[in-house]
Amino acid sequence: MRNVFIVLLLFLTAAAGNTAEIEKLGEITGIRYQTYPPARSGPYGIGVDEVNSEMEIHDYVKSSHIYDFKTKRITAEQEWTHYTICQTFVNLDGTRIGSDYNLIDITRGQKLVVKRSGDEVGPGISFIVKNGNDGYMVYYVDKNGCPGAVDTDGKIYDSADAMEFLKKQYAEQYAESGTRAVELGLGTAFRENDVLVWGQTYYSTPEILNEYLGKPYFYDNCQQIQYDEDGNGYQFDIWDDMKDNKYIKCSEIKSISPQNKKILSVDFGPYSTLISNGEERSTSWYIGYGGNIYYYVAGEDYTEVFRIRRTWGEPDLYAMAVNGYTDDSYGKYVKETLAKMSRDDLRMLRNTVYALYGCSFKSENLNTYFGRRVWYSDEGKNAGEIKLPEERKQLVEMVQAAEKKQDRL
Repeated sequence: MRNVFIVLLLFLTAAAGNTAEIEKLGEITGIRYQTYPPARSGPYGIGVDEVNSEMEIHDYVKSSHIYDFKTKRITAEQEWTHYTICQTFVNLDGTRIGSDYNLIDITRGQKLVVKRSGDEVGPGISFIVKNGNDGYMVYYVDKNGCPGAVDTDGKIYDSADAMEFLKKQYAEQYAESGTRAVELGLGTAFRENDVLVWGQTYYSTPEILNEYLGKPYFYDNCQQIQYDEDGNGYQFDIWDDMKDNKYIKCSEIKSISPQNKKILSVDFGPYSTLISNGEERSTSWYIGYGGNIYYYVAGEDYTEVFRIRRTWGEPDLYAMAVNGYTDDSYGKYVKETLAKMSRDDLRMLRNTVYALYGCSFKSENLNTYFGRRVWYSDEGKNAGEIKLPEERKQLVEMVQAAEKKQDRL
């Protein structure tokens, strides 16, 4: 049985060699587009709990709505005392980190921990790492592309202190990032803490990246860049254009790899009734750690909810663990991917499924690997006490079968 409600085929760029699918997860009549003074419209703001298949949508009357992908129902509503308008947000161990272009807002419960805005913040959050004290470090760049950070206790770090933290706490990754900076021609600027290179990715503002790359890969019009854990950068836009002397709604999701190549370009407009009809609407979008894309389009009568599961670029273990196995075209992707994976990658994928639920690991290399993942918390559980949903249980069984097959070879 198919476990999605509507599957609509789109395309990836030819370089990726795969197809991307937009899934319409449902329509919500309880959330609608409204205009609020002085000039903003909503709902605006989205967070996604991928493990529990829930999307949190914020409106402008200081409330949030929890939408369950599987039941297609709003399961909860919550009022907020403190509320800052952010396009996207993540919840990590009770700390909410909100992000937008020129804005980063961190709250714990109803208490504002810190807010960074204006020239201090460029295109939103670049990446988040653990700080070793049951908290997190949130990295970003300012309008000039210089790095900065804030921790979830509210301490603000200038560029030198922000990079020194990475150098001390993540020495191996810092060295790899320095090598990458040299490859990009940014070695001196990296050593002087003037640019943010982490892993293979150069993080900066859309304007600086476009100038550096020599072509307009990103939108300059105040669009936030969101990143997955692999350092792929994503942008999402809806705009008005003219065709046959009529205004039409144009839309696009695109992604740039750490190697500065366009790996995803999707026109999602034709798959939204609200966009196709040119109605007034609002939207927000969220990139999961593994690169799954979630978004909604809110109209005056109802809100459409969409998802695109990652099938582009190198396979991502987190995305595969979250998505599980489903009997549809994504399931075909899973089968093809498992057949090509090494024994070590299969083992890591199987354990990633359990890591989603806070499983504790005895293996040193698993502890090291998951200990660095921002989404992972060791809750002392063992695999036997974790009851997996059917799609993830099927994935684990398929991985175990692939492991046994390789052992026999």
